[in-house]
Amino acid sequence: MRDIIDPEYPLTLEQLNVVSPENIMVMNRERMVFVTFKPTVTSCSQASLIGLSIYYKLRAVLDKDIKVIIRVQKG
Repeated sequence: MRDIIDPEYPLTLEQLNVVSPENIMVMNRERMVFVTFKPTVTSCSQASLIGLSIYYKLRAVLDKDIKVIIRVQKG
């Protein structure tokens, strides 16, 4: 996910602190991955595009039977 470019800024989601390791939870036994991301501003118009970008990046690299859940951080 660290190489996904933000749709509004010429920086990666990692550089903008939109996605950070402490907001990623992997549950091996349940075969689930939870990612919570924090948009750069509360009124981010591109939040859905960021979520989809994260989802499709994970779908491309994870086994197909792993459930991926993407959430937007409150606030």
